[in-house]
Amino acid sequence: MAREARILTALEGTAVPTPRVLGLTDDPSVTDVPLLLMEFVDGEVVARMRSGRPQAVRAA
Repeated sequence: MAREARILTALEGTAVPTPRVLGLTDDPSVTDVPLLLMEFVDGEVVARMRSGRPQAVRAA
């Protein structure tokens, strides 16, 4: 999880549309598993695009 956060942070300010990392914790008093909090970025999820599954429509 920390590796993903570092990569996303490194991509901030580039042409790659990535969410901004808002928080990262592996503190067991907060949650039992590591938690990465990111902002919402509108667009397609790559795994869904490759699998051919339709993207869920999100109400505004």
